[in-house]
Amino acid sequence: MYGVDRQQANNITGNRQLAGNAEMRDIHPIDQELAARARLRRERIRQKIKKLDQLSVSFSEDDPRPISVFQLSNPTFDTTLPFPFVGFVLPRIFELIGGNEEDWFYMGREKFAELRDKFEHICNDPTRTTLIVYGTEGYGKSHLLAALVCYLAAKEVKVVYVPNCWSLWSNPELYIRAAMLFAWADDERKQQIIMRLDTLEEIGEFLEMQSEVVFVIDQLEALEKERYDTEYTVNRKIKLREWLQGLVARGKGILISSANYQSVLNRASRSDTEIMYVYGGLTRVSLRSSNSFVKGDASNCDLEGNGPVVGAEARG
Repeated sequence: MYGVDRQQANNITGNRQLAGNAEMRDIHPIDQELAARARLRRERIRQKIKKLDQLSVSFSEDDPRPISVFQLSNPTFDTTLPFPFVGFVLPRIFELIGGNEEDWFYMGREKFAELRDKFEHICNDPTRTTLIVYGTEGYGKSHLLAALVCYLAAKEVKVVYVPNCWSLWSNPELYIRAAMLFAWADDERKQQIIMRLDTLEEIGEFLEMQSEVVFVIDQLEALEKERYDTEYTVNRKIKLREWLQGLVARGKGILISSANYQSVLNRASRSDTEIMYVYGGLTRVSLRSSNSFVKGDASNCDLEGNGPVVGAEARG
């Protein structure tokens, strides 16, 4: 798919050393539950995207993109998607459907095709490592990224998805392990190793030895300095942010940034980074009485007052 050629012998040796160390440690029941949940969730996502690719739609025969890309980019199309993260705390901006703790509502977005194409571009360019999705809060960047993670996961890409750095902050080791268990849901041997990784250093060593891993990190602003942060908190945030950005630098990754947060945007001037602007990403759509997620009041219009947006996205 992409990437710099890695030394396979070193990888094999390193993996064996990690596996040997892992065998000496017990696995916490929480991690066992997350591993099982990840295997089921990944399969549900795979089947969902497969069904989208089998739908009959009209599009240019000269366009090589899968049908699912057109569907996920179509503003008249809506569906539910299994959420591509198996941790216990989900971002509040995702509306769960019908009491199901796994599914969320997705409305087709024209920007999805652009996001997918830009990501494919950096994957095929060895000089690029990072795609920054930048725009004002409320235009649904998080929904776009979650849909892309579903799409990539169904295409057998190993995606380490961090949907909420606010939750990551409280217990980074458990949160990252949950993301990794989803990424390696089809490899129970690797899951066994992951469940026994105790520290961020061990997690980083494991990830550094893997090839063709994609990192998608949302709400990185949670690790920005705040007014009343103590010196200890500031230093901890800096270390965790640098650790995450270091992972992206070693593979391929997407970072999300809002207009209020400049630290991620500052990377855009680097030669290894591309940027995608999401200012007008929400497309006006007709109101449908059957769609209870679309509201018509002024509070649910985009920032220019142009039309209704999906309720969950309008709040975050």
